[in-house]
Amino acid sequence: MERPEEIPVTRLKNVGAKRQALYQKIGIQTVGDLLRHYPRDYIDYTSAGSARNYLPGSQAIIQATVLRKLSPAIIRKGMVVYKAILNDGLENLTLVIFNNEYAYYGLRAGEEYVFCGKLTRLGSMTQLTMTSFLPASEADVMRPVYSLTEGLAPGMVVNNMKEAVADYLSGMTDPMPEEVLDGFHLMPLTEAIQQIHFPENATLLEKARYRLSFEELF
Repeated sequence: MERPEEIPVTRLKNVGAKRQALYQKIGIQTVGDLLRHYPRDYIDYTSAGSARNYLPGSQAIIQATVLRKLSPAIIRKGMVVYKAILNDGLENLTLVIFNNEYAYYGLRAGEEYVFCGKLTRLGSMTQLTMTSFLPASEADVMRPVYSLTEGLAPGMVVNNMKEAVADYLSGMTDPMPEEVLDGFHLMPLTEAIQQIHFPENATLLEKARYRLSFEELF
């Protein structure tokens, strides 16, 4: 079995020369590098509510239906703004997406999603500047937030990470001696990496963090 550390990141779906260059900017050249690119934070999509639950200027997690998508607008060279009109069950709001056609074209009118972003109010208008989203049917989880570079969208990394975990993680070797694993009641490395990226719950996430904190010792 090939080791993830020896597999180029281009082996993953939709990673061509352009995305490969973006990954290289954040130090990722192999599937192993990607698997070791741990989240910097998490979004708890299970806490979604309506816009009225949040103060202006705060980070909000809102469940809403896409009513319609507006035409993209180029406001200057290298900057495209995408917008959609949403309804969260209580009011309409405008979704704003900067330079992320991947997210914009992934949305479908009439479908329900959970959106994360910064909420602002301009008079009677409510606006959400989106950072990430999930279909409502998949939003019963905690999702990772990764350090990125311009042009590398969160959804791109999450989809590549899902494939890396599902198809290549089992080939990673655990450097931790068995006596240390048993003595400190540690997760195996592959389980810890799976849980650090896609935690089933907060308890398993903490166990994964605890396990990976031992990596510096070996």
